Amino acid sequence: MSTDATTAAASPYGAWDKVKVSKEFFDHVIQHPLFQAEPKAINSAQYWLTAIDAAMERNEDQPVTWDWKNISDRFQAYSRPYTEFRDALRRLGLIEFSKYTPPPNYLVDGECRKFIVTPLGRKLVLQGNHQWLYKLLKDPDQWRRNQVNISKRQVRHKAYTEPEKQIVNAFITTVTFDRDAVWNRLEQDKTEAPKVYRSAVHHVTALVEKNFNELEIDHGRIYNDFVALPSEYRPFAKLNRKVYVATLDIRACHPTFLGEFLRDYYQSSMDEFDGRTSGTNQSPKHLEAAARMKKDVNLLALLVERNRWTEIFTHPTIDPRDAVMAEAHMAIDGRDMKRCMNTWLNGGKKYKRKSDSRWNKVDMDDLDRWFKRNFPEMNKVWSAFNRKATGCLISEEYEGPLMLNPALYTCADELGLTLAYEYDGVGVFAERADSELSAKLKTVGAFIQRQAAEKFNVPVVVK
Repeated sequence: MSTDATTAAASPYGAWDKVKVSKEFFDHVIQHPLFQAEPKAINSAQYWLTAIDAAMERNEDQPVTWDWKNISDRFQAYSRPYTEFRDALRRLGLIEFSKYTPPPNYLVDGECRKFIVTPLGRKLVLQGNHQWLYKLLKDPDQWRRNQVNISKRQVRHKAYTEPEKQIVNAFITTVTFDRDAVWNRLEQDKTEAPKVYRSAVHHVTALVEKNFNELEIDHGRIYNDFVALPSEYRPFAKLNRKVYVATLDIRACHPTFLGEFLRDYYQSSMDEFDGRTSGTNQSPKHLEAAARMKKDVNLLALLVERNRWTEIFTHPTIDPRDAVMAEAHMAIDGRDMKRCMNTWLNGGKKYKRKSDSRWNKVDMDDLDRWFKRNFPEMNKVWSAFNRKATGCLISEEYEGPLMLNPALYTCADELGLTLAYEYDGVGVFAERADSELSAKLKTVGAFIQRQAAEKFNVPVVVK
């Protein structure tokens, strides 16, 4: 990265050729004797801090665990142990990390180190990533070099045996962006929406470089950089001649399936308890909970509640959140209801309001009292296991089978559309001049609804 004569004279960065490292990051890190002796390790430090910051961004800025082997591999090319580089970055004020607590015995887990990037570290790392992304998007020579590198790495030839992974991989390795539009939005968000900007820099860079981690199916979901991309940036995506034209998603997906999930959990628990099936949950605690449900839960009443709950969330014209707010007499801003309900569904006791960013527990209590009063049998079943696992289990058993169904993507392909997987929905790519787009979107939405009704007897609303 070129600098003028004054800068070159003031800093050895003038001769530096690692374009992903900003001058500010370089000048800060080179102060430490370890990096003076091993200056090439500055680039490794930038890569690692970027990875930690991206992981924190996905984890709502909470500390993240990091495997020692991963750190060791990043610094293995240098003469000093990785722990010295790790400690040097902490002394430079760029990271903090907790102590490692080994397990006291084989029956108890130890506690891994947790890492954070400090505000200073985030600022310096983001400057370098910002400069690098500018080159990727705006410098024609760097754009061509990047395309050559992608071709050499044969990213687009990677094959997964699981069709769900292959569908996602085929998309993320092909999607591109309107580069000018993306950059203009980044410049806007840099000052107006710093959190959105930070997230976008991470994920746009990964998608432009085609630099991805191995895809994994985790509780029915496949995390990837496009699904993690801030929604404001998805309309800038392109697939050859197709552009991002719409999003189709299941309205209030997880709450919609809660009634069916609890009915199914009760039935499968009874089947295992009575010996009709051999399940994987035959622990004493699970059997005790099953015995309590068998005694306390009225199956017919449970089915009635399940049907009423499902009717609330699958009404074709009334938003279920509005219906619940009215029934529960909740004094809540409508903008906060989605976050309130999703946090409640996953076992939270308070949530952060979207309207004013303040924490609130009253709304959660109102919602919980309404549920217990109107759905007592469902509440008994829900009390039999860890409520914090509810969202993951609904994703695994309902959302994933619907939204990662290969037949859904085949249906869209036959209509001349391409779908981008987005957890409980899909982004739709089509040619700009497609005069039949509206009808095609209805066909895809109807396919999702039909699958939900056939597989789970839940007539979801696709919006």
